[in-house]
Amino acid sequence: MDTRKVVRRTRLEASTLKTILLDSTARKLYVSMRDTSQVGVIDLQSGTVQAIWSDPQLHTNSAMAYDQVRHRLFLGDRDPGKLVVLNTTDGSVITTIVIGNTSDDMEYDAPNKRIYIASADGVDVVSQETPDRYRVIQHVDTLGGKTCLYVLSRHRLFVVHTKSDKADTAALQIFEVK
Repeated sequence: MDTRKVVRRTRLEASTLKTILLDSTARKLYVSMRDTSQVGVIDLQSGTVQAIWSDPQLHTNSAMAYDQVRHRLFLGDRDPGKLVVLNTTDGSVITTIVIGNTSDDMEYDAPNKRIYIASADGVDVVSQETPDRYRVIQHVDTLGGKTCLYVLSRHRLFVVHTKSDKADTAALQIFEVK
């Protein structure tokens, strides 16, 4: 029976928590702590904060995606827009690359080793050449759409945008991924 009861609370020293990702193998949660420009690592077994990762490369991080096989955590930084790649074994920064500003959403396509990053400037498609080397291979205008969902089984990236100075109406955009 659902009692709607909180079974555990884990305190993080931040005011704005944006994205959480699960590492089901290691039983950890990665939490984007936007206002402190950090990433919290929570051990799900004990419910405690295992680590807080900080680095000068992290700045107002929001969107995240995760490559569990290669132990890489992808973070979208804002203002300036960049992709920060972290090694999840120790929290070290592997690399950073320039992407669109104000990224809000990010999806990792493991079979194709691609990262789709939706920002106010559009979608950047990043190729994972090796676990340590990445490059932007395509940029697509999305009329300001910053929220996305990649559906691997359909080979589609869905992006929504609101009505704005870039678009007369709100809409769902569907992109075929080849």
